[in-house]
Amino acid sequence: MNFLLGRAAGKALRPIARLPFMLRRFCSQMDDSGNKNQRIYVLMNQEIASKPKPPSTEVGTEGGRTKKGFEPQTFVSKHFHMDNEEIFAFLRQAGLEHKLWPSGEIVVKWCPLCPKPHESKRDNAWTLNFRANNGAFMCFRCSSKGSWFDFKRLLAGSSEPEVSGPFTEANPSPLTTGPKRGREAQYASELLAHIRHQNFLDGRYPEVASYITSPGPEGRQLSRATLEAYKIGVGTETFTNEEGERVELPVVYFPMFAPRSSKSKKEEVDVQSISNSNVRLVRNKVRAIGREMKHFQRMEPSPGFWGLFGLNVVPADAEFIVLTEGEYDAMAVYEATGLPAISLPNGASHLPVQVLPWLERFKRIYLWMDNDEVGRENAAAFAKKLGVNRTYLVQPLRGEPNPAKDANDALRAGQNLLEIITAARPMTQDNMTTFSEMRHVVRNRIFKYSENLGLQSEYFAWFNAKLKGFRRGELTIMTGGTGSGKTTLLSQLSLDFCRRGVSTLWGSFEVKNEILMTNMLMQYANTNLTTEKEKFEHYADEFERLPLFFLKFFGSTEVDKIISTVEYAVYTFDIGHVIIDNLQFLLSGQGGRGYDKFDLQDDAIAKLRQLATTRNIHVTL
Repeated sequence: MNFLLGRAAGKALRPIARLPFMLRRFCSQMDDSGNKNQRIYVLMNQEIASKPKPPSTEVGTEGGRTKKGFEPQTFVSKHFHMDNEEIFAFLRQAGLEHKLWPSGEIVVKWCPLCPKPHESKRDNAWTLNFRANNGAFMCFRCSSKGSWFDFKRLLAGSSEPEVSGPFTEANPSPLTTGPKRGREAQYASELLAHIRHQNFLDGRYPEVASYITSPGPEGRQLSRATLEAYKIGVGTETFTNEEGERVELPVVYFPMFAPRSSKSKKEEVDVQSISNSNVRLVRNKVRAIGREMKHFQRMEPSPGFWGLFGLNVVPADAEFIVLTEGEYDAMAVYEATGLPAISLPNGASHLPVQVLPWLERFKRIYLWMDNDEVGRENAAAFAKKLGVNRTYLVQPLRGEPNPAKDANDALRAGQNLLEIITAARPMTQDNMTTFSEMRHVVRNRIFKYSENLGLQSEYFAWFNAKLKGFRRGELTIMTGGTGSGKTTLLSQLSLDFCRRGVSTLWGSFEVKNEILMTNMLMQYANTNLTTEKEKFEHYADEFERLPLFFLKFFGSTEVDKIISTVEYAVYTFDIGHVIIDNLQFLLSGQGGRGYDKFDLQDDAIAKLRQLATTRNIHVTL
């Protein structure tokens, strides 16, 4: 591509970012007759949506900026779709003059990211391009590029994500969350995984094999061939129970894989390895057997790298894939249909952006989430992240008297999984719908009326009685005097829903995060860990696995900056519940007195209410 553009400019291999202004303008104004220059410009625009690269480590970089401009930090699929009006609205709000070019790209007159003054020169104008219906940007003057979420953060003055969590995940991509632990991420041991898989093949730990192969309500009904294909392992692991005691439990090891690089594909695979020439083992999910024991689970090693369970069974030339909520569900699909199936690394709570590049090659993705409130809500969010036009949502068949909760339940109930998958349909993109299209949704709301009122609290009956449960797309305002317990109540409610799979983002502008986390951990443990320190490790391990994140802001902060960060978190971490504690500290010192302060609060609440609606999240204020 660079060669072609260089020839067009009269110089071989001239970098795209240095193309003369007149050439870019000439290429953009070509008609749609299919001539060569128009095709060259289309190729040039494809560079805007190129895959993100890790931030440069060269000396002199700052805040994601290198000598070549800002580099992408948040991966967004080329299949991701957003309304152009959202781009226009944000550019208008930011005061950036823009227009729509004949090529379909949205272009800004003066790039706000360029470090050098524009000086109103014609050659410095109209260099910042946005890909239509995607938002990926690139400036041909300063070479800054990235996703729509990167641009909004940069414009808000933040080049790094202002979100942290109680855990850390090291990844091949530049995006990480949480405080550094001072330890580098490790890869899982191939030899140990081989031994664990051999344990299964040799019939060791028969109670584990019985659980995953037996039919009935307590078994998983999976064949030996399927379990061999997925390279599962068996054994025992030591966990800490609620009493702080060390207990040894029978477990299943679910190996998680990542694609090999082109270079490593040429390397010879060790015979004592469960990896193959296309993928390599990066991590294991360790889970105790039995539904009542599933809270005894962990990832190893920690910190580690993201991986996908089942990626090793996907053919290199596969054009479609089934993506399920859990590991047993993926194996159930493979068992019943022979279709390549993988599972989400964190269940319903999160689809990490780090694994999205591995799914780019598939023309169609069948997304099979659990048939419950959390699964249905997150299915829509995941479909948007994967690309609504290629993501087909798998749902119970119309008229099914006893719809299964998940794929493994459907297998054990003797249902036709292939028929269920082939009946899947993509999310509609039109502004209209029909009853036929929504019939299964309406049926579910009628047959499960009480469940669809909202996610019920397990701790507060009065909350369920008054508000009927937790629902997305709403704003809740909680008021009370100083010291009345607002933060304590919100902490307990957030833990309640977070424990049920609702990814939660806390914005604490009054209490520092380390204090809030300490209090929430003791609430989660329902005990005073300062006097029962032996229980810390058990509850800390469980707390660490919650889909719980925290804003790094503290004290007075601009509302627009908060909203920009929340939108980034909704995309990246699949946030469903945002808590702002509290509005007074958030807005302190920003307005005057009397009506000015009232207007400031009114404007903030209006923006947060709109955020809840447009992003389909629940905002608690």
